[in-house]
Amino acid sequence: MVSLGVDTHVGDPISTFALEREHFPLMGRRLALLRLPTVFVQEGGYAVEDLGLNVAGVLGGFDAGR
Repeated sequence: MVSLGVDTHVGDPISTFALEREHFPLMGRRLALLRLPTVFVQEGGYAVEDLGLNVAGVLGGFDAGR
């Protein structure tokens, strides 16, 4: 189970992380390489304009890495 919080994005107004949009697909691919049954649960992420793009990036990277 992956607790997918994308509040790690550089544009998130309430965190101090600094991940850029291109980092999210990389994380998804790394998770896929584990070759484990995986469930994503969305939580966290307050940069509203970037939220969907970052979640889609993780899921797209995961799909590409399978």
